[in-house]
Amino acid sequence: MEGVVATIKSSMNGIAACKKLGIDDDLLSWLQANGAIKLTAEEFQFTAMGAKGAPIVPVTVDLLLQLAAGQLTGYELHSLKQKVTAAINGLKFEVTQAHEDFNSGTQHAGIGQPFPEPKPTTTIGKLPAQKPSGPGAPAQAFPVFPVDQMKTAAPVQLRNAGMMYQPVKGSSAGSDRYFVVAANQELRIAARLSSGTLSVRIEGPAWEKQKPKIASAGFTTIDVVKGYASLHLKVGSDPVLAGKTLGAVIMGLGLELQTPFPNLKLIAG
Repeated sequence: MEGVVATIKSSMNGIAACKKLGIDDDLLSWLQANGAIKLTAEEFQFTAMGAKGAPIVPVTVDLLLQLAAGQLTGYELHSLKQKVTAAINGLKFEVTQAHEDFNSGTQHAGIGQPFPEPKPTTTIGKLPAQKPSGPGAPAQAFPVFPVDQMKTAAPVQLRNAGMMYQPVKGSSAGSDRYFVVAANQELRIAARLSSGTLSVRIEGPAWEKQKPKIASAGFTTIDVVKGYASLHLKVGSDPVLAGKTLGAVIMGLGLELQTPFPNLKLIAG
């Protein structure tokens, strides 16, 4: 086993392994600037300054040998790429939130030293500016759906949804309802949390224009003909992990959205 581990380490480190997986260069550059990757025979380990957690992605020696040899393909390659992308995006989300907390004067314990001024990357996680109310005030782009009707109102097609938390349909009749968690004029993003699985779905008037970003974020189904993209992730029963995962997925898309960051508790079922 020691010889096998030595062979893996000599052929690639954490960054090299991520490059073989096809992880987005911008995401790797962010991690190299803000944290580190450690690759062992059992797992990828990710750390970043300002993040409380240190996510890991389990692997096997056989899988790493296949990756090093360029022989890892199909579902196993895509699945590992998706998990690694989600782990890095999760760190990026935590660090970004920590920056915002520090700059707003609400630094959390354990963050340590002050951060340099963060560079803006996306509008995700920031509430839209307060708009004037009353007669003549501009309408909110995506108002909040009545919370007391979320579980009973008839779901609509996601592409036609116009409200935050509005119930929408999945791919098949009778499937659990999704709820809108983010949107802009080109696309709508919906999610559902059921039986330990977080599912995320994208549709919209021009969602296919963002196909490269959607693919880079690890979505497993991207079907322009059927008009949607989707992703399913096992998050278990931990609501904190589920919330971080949803945040990582949305932030990982790198899109400017016209909605505030979602409250996962509202869609859990």
